[in-house]
Amino acid sequence: EAEASAIRPGAEARCVVGPRRRSRSAHVGMDMCASRTRSGVSRSPDRQHRSCQRVDPYFGDGRVHLAKLALATRLKLERTGRLTDRERRRSPADALDVVFSNPGELWRLGVVKDWRRATIEQLAAIMGWEALEALPSRGVRRPSEFPLIIREAWLGDMLARSLGGGFPVVLASNECDAVQRRIEGLSPAERSAVTSGTGTWTKPQGGGRHDVLATELLLRVAEHSDDVAAVLPEAGAHHYALITGHHAGPGGGPGWARWGDGVISRRDGLQVLVELTCTAGDRVKLRRKIRASVDLLLQAPFTAVVFVEAAGPDAAPSQVWTPLRRLVADVSNSLTGDQQRSVRDRLGVARWIDWFPGVYQVSDEALVLAADCPTGPTPSGWRKVRFLDDFDLPLPWPSVTEAHRRLHRAVASPSNHYWLRDTT
Repeated sequence: EAEASAIRPGAEARCVVGPRRRSRSAHVGMDMCASRTRSGVSRSPDRQHRSCQRVDPYFGDGRVHLAKLALATRLKLERTGRLTDRERRRSPADALDVVFSNPGELWRLGVVKDWRRATIEQLAAIMGWEALEALPSRGVRRPSEFPLIIREAWLGDMLARSLGGGFPVVLASNECDAVQRRIEGLSPAERSAVTSGTGTWTKPQGGGRHDVLATELLLRVAEHSDDVAAVLPEAGAHHYALITGHHAGPGGGPGWARWGDGVISRRDGLQVLVELTCTAGDRVKLRRKIRASVDLLLQAPFTAVVFVEAAGPDAAPSQVWTPLRRLVADVSNSLTGDQQRSVRDRLGVARWIDWFPGVYQVSDEALVLAADCPTGPTPSGWRKVRFLDDFDLPLPWPSVTEAHRRLHRAVASPSNHYWLRDTT
């Protein structure tokens, strides 16, 4: 098992420009210690945007309880207890007037929608906003602390936010007829920017804990691995778009298509689809998800898929990890010989606790996305593959041109890290 190294708050930021090759035993850009443990040097240029400055959503820090994270819009408690006098006098219509009078900033709301649910600190790390300072004696954020476009969108019922406890604010898009009418009155370019090309403003489905964890995983890997060129949220992880290279559009693509939880783009263009798995209660649904991932791999040779178990620090392996591995092996063994050879070493399973073993810790395995891949009905049955190591998992030569085209698009996406867009 790989040893873990602390994500040091004072570590020097280091950005890597351009592609490069490296040996199997050395990883450029990461300090190597006698115990082969990397130091977890942050690539983020701003200390405020580093993962060590955010609450750990998996282990928490004594204040955070994400098991039943609920999102709600403007409750009476919010109006009376956490608004300034000026904000209390504002109507939703006035707030939306401010939002839509700044067309150059609408793309930022599209990024919030793309990431489904994310804390304000996570969004600051993605878009380069000045991160919020640590809370003093009180335990909640006030809207007056938010960036202008976020504050007005929330006051206008365009965004929902989490309530309760000391957890940092979690934002998500919120369906509202008044907002949709405003969006329909925008120019095509502005409508595309604020809705990320879908044309509609909808709220996300699913659980809040899952979404915040998925966001944190993508941010951490991008921050600490030199092999990452771009990360995209669920909106960029649509199977149809990954196969065809075309945006899924308002209809979401064909009925068979589904979304992953995010995409990590390697420097040579390989796209690693991340599927975060927090529960395994519905085995039929989970098997269907695994089978859909195999279909993606068969049609997109420049992709790989890793299922990451994140049931919780106190969960027994039998709850999610063991059934997940068993189902992945079963689906793999059900393939024909040609299909197994086609997807070999591109379908893997990993555990959150192996990649991030403690609060503010990152392991060697996380930096290369090491995962267990099924090898078929062999004595061992599994092989460890480093998805971000181009020697361990090379990009098929016929796919290089298309993979590079997808990579350039991912790097330039507004939902990618601001400093990856500037320096990669």
